[in-house]
Amino acid sequence: MENAENLERIRTWLLDQIDKTFPEENKDESKQQILAMSEEELVNFLKQNGLIKEQEEEISEQKCVFCSIASGEIPSTLIDNSEKAIAILDINPVSEGHILVIPKEHITTQDLIPEEAKTLAKNIAEKLQKVFAPEKVEIINSEAMGHHMINVFPVYESESLTSQRKRKTLQELNEIKSKIDSYKEEQKKIVEINKEEPETQTFNEKNFWLPKRRP
Repeated sequence: MENAENLERIRTWLLDQIDKTFPEENKDESKQQILAMSEEELVNFLKQNGLIKEQEEEISEQKCVFCSIASGEIPSTLIDNSEKAIAILDINPVSEGHILVIPKEHITTQDLIPEEAKTLAKNIAEKLQKVFAPEKVEIINSEAMGHHMINVFPVYESESLTSQRKRKTLQELNEIKSKIDSYKEEQKKIVEINKEEPETQTFNEKNFWLPKRRP
């Protein structure tokens, strides 16, 4: 079944909803059930709960997951945000620091990706290079559920979009986010220091004291 990555995003969303809404004594058992579900079992669960159409198995027929992420309906690990795009950590990355730049509008062709999203991707690539020091950082367009987006990911050895992926836990994603945020804070402090101008003092006969010369 296609869109396995989308199913994992929905799984993460379900786990988040359990954390927020279930009684404390039922949380662990319910989360374990969701985590233990195969893709087919998860699809059946979504059908039974009315989260996807009973007559359709393709997740792509439902509301675009990436639109839901961009609007905040599905939680994500936000790295940056602009008027026309958001940048989030991929939960199934090809490498540590893999970020998706998702246009907020449902972009159906690569040519329609807004320039602001491309600029955001370039800025993030520069940060990833400095934070993780990989051999290089790739910026590659991709598409899922008809929604075009930009992948920004560090290349440490030979990683590509076809590399084997490993799902990150929420804790691991937050740790990566902390590394990136720490760098952003350091850069912010540097900019603030550079903006500060040294105090200048005008010396003249009224404010500059000299000892009187002895005759």
